[in-house]
Amino acid sequence: MNKFKSKTNKIKFVFSLIFLIVFLFLGITSVAETNARYLFKASGNNTIPIAKWSFKVNGETVESININLASTISKDNKFSTTKVIPGSSGVIPLEIDCSDSDVALRYILSISSEVPGNLKFYKDAEYTEEFTGFENTVSLTGNRVFSHNVYWIWEYSEDDETEEWANKEISIAFNIAVKQMIEGDV
Repeated sequence: MNKFKSKTNKIKFVFSLIFLIVFLFLGITSVAETNARYLFKASGNNTIPIAKWSFKVNGETVESININLASTISKDNKFSTTKVIPGSSGVIPLEIDCSDSDVALRYILSISSEVPGNLKFYKDAEYTEEFTGFENTVSLTGNRVFSHNVYWIWEYSEDDETEEWANKEISIAFNIAVKQMIEGDV
């Protein structure tokens, strides 16, 4: 009977081995089919509309703008209407245009130039409120074009500024920082 048990064990072993091979083969095949599903590729022509962003200063899309003061001299100056000299004054008109932008935004406009010590900038024509910059939040509705004037005057001084500023064009650079408003910004 030992031989019989041995043959039975061998047959069981062979069937188990065949069963195991078939099981592994079916398992590998199903894994391959599963992987094939993940390798499927689709393509299309979808577009996502993006909001327009536009910010202009005096008609130009720039991050800074230089303005020659000689072009802004007031016509009622007594000593020169073409040259920037002590005693002259003027006004720099700035138009901020956000009308082509589809987003709410905030802008800060500031001066970043070196000028004579007694050349001063103001927010008003009476020279009472010194100019430090303009800051504004622009919503999606309402007025989206803003006009600002920067008034300047070169006061007389006892200091001799001839060497440093004589025969030079004095230009003013305005830096413009613009940021899109997001939820939580006030």
